[in-house]
Amino acid sequence: MTATLAIAAASNVNDYTIGVTPAQVVIKNDDEAVVTPPQAVPTLGEWPLVMLASVVAMLGATRVRRREI
Repeated sequence: MTATLAIAAASNVNDYTIGVTPAQVVIKNDDEAVVTPPQAVPTLGEWPLVMLASVVAMLGATRVRRREI
């Protein structure tokens, strides 16, 4: 990735000052950072997902049944 920064000359003496301290710009070159390998994301298997869906469906059916009474 490439970034370009251009700062024009100040037209007024105090253009680049905040209060009494001059403003400072720090640019860090992190293009050579060490890339870590991707990590696996934990997921549910097929059967645990079926069981979770069943439990959610049972809870939903119970909730609907309670509202009808």
